[in-house]
Amino acid sequence: MDRSYILVVTRWESTIVYLDEVLYLEKRLRKLAVITEAEVLEYSEDLSEVALSLGDNFIPILKTCYVNMDRVKRVKERRAVFDCGLVLELTERPYIRLKNGHTLYHNRKLMEFRESLLKKKK
Repeated sequence: MDRSYILVVTRWESTIVYLDEVLYLEKRLRKLAVITEAEVLEYSEDLSEVALSLGDNFIPILKTCYVNMDRVKRVKERRAVFDCGLVLELTERPYIRLKNGHTLYHNRKLMEFRESLLKKKK
């Protein structure tokens, strides 16, 4: 299976970052930060351009931040807890967007899974 990725190019390196490894992407002044479990990579890129290549598992919680719902395990008390243990602190509006998005995304995935099981039984 081919894995989707983004290419992070800086003055010093060119790195492939697989989207399933990304926790979230965040615009920081003129740089785009790609946060993974292993590292934070910053490079000059427009978030709106990168957002075009993201799957439906990435939801915008701000104009400057997209979060990978497949990696978020818990949303509670203005915090997102990722599967690797990293915690993202949030203000009220992004927290509400993330909590609602997390619930909708995972309910949809659960429904799709159940439907696939029913089709297999037939």
